[in-house]
Amino acid sequence: MFNWYLFLSILFISIPGILINTPVFLRGEPVDSQGSWLKRFLISFFSTIYSILKNILIVSIFTAIGVLLHPIIKSNAPVFIAIIKKENLWQVLKIELFYASLFGIIGAIVFIYFYYIFLRLKVNKESIATMEDLRMKRYLSGRIIYDGMIAEIIMRWGLLSLIIWLFNIYLGSINNYIRLIAIAILGVMSGLVRLLIYFRKGCEITKAFIGLVFFSNIIASLIFGVLFWWRGLMAAMIAHMFFNLLWHPFDVYCYKQRKYNKYKR
Repeated sequence: MFNWYLFLSILFISIPGILINTPVFLRGEPVDSQGSWLKRFLISFFSTIYSILKNILIVSIFTAIGVLLHPIIKSNAPVFIAIIKKENLWQVLKIELFYASLFGIIGAIVFIYFYYIFLRLKVNKESIATMEDLRMKRYLSGRIIYDGMIAEIIMRWGLLSLIIWLFNIYLGSINNYIRLIAIAILGVMSGLVRLLIYFRKGCEITKAFIGLVFFSNIIASLIFGVLFWWRGLMAAMIAHMFFNLLWHPFDVYCYKQRKYNKYKR
């Protein structure tokens, strides 16, 4: 039986992330500067409504997938269950906050160390600049709210649940090793998508660049995937927020350094 309360509670929490990030989604849309102010207003208004509805639909699909598979694969969403049952919410949330901050902060420190000390230095500067500029254009709100809320619903609650369910169909049962393999597969899939995006933006696809992209996505998948399966969706969301909050200043520093060096020349 489809749990509509769980579906609506997860979908509801994604709405602020969609609304806040709508200007980011619309930034690349062409603007007609020749028409009247009314025409420009109407185009802007309907483009905004279309973007919001499109993203709500996408999140709804992956939310529904997770809700359908939730009782089959035994995925966790204790905070949302507590909200629905209206009991023990703060007690459950305190535990999720503890593990989320632990995973998010320690994971970010380890990731930043290897990313900036080892991997980033081996990639050509133009490709690194393209990657970092793309992240900067999403602003801190996009990286924290969109990645923390919406991306986790899509990636962990939807896609990871689907991959684990497919393993369950094929093998007849699942265990922690299968779940770990599914988490790694999701990281590889995410890396391939990112690689395609960067290639289209003009990045030079070298061994070092491929290693950097896959390292970033597989590490993130392991951190948030393990936490999602162990503690639940909300813990993965909060951990992702902490992770990006700590990472963002390094991108800002690198961006300002490039601008400063360019100005000096």
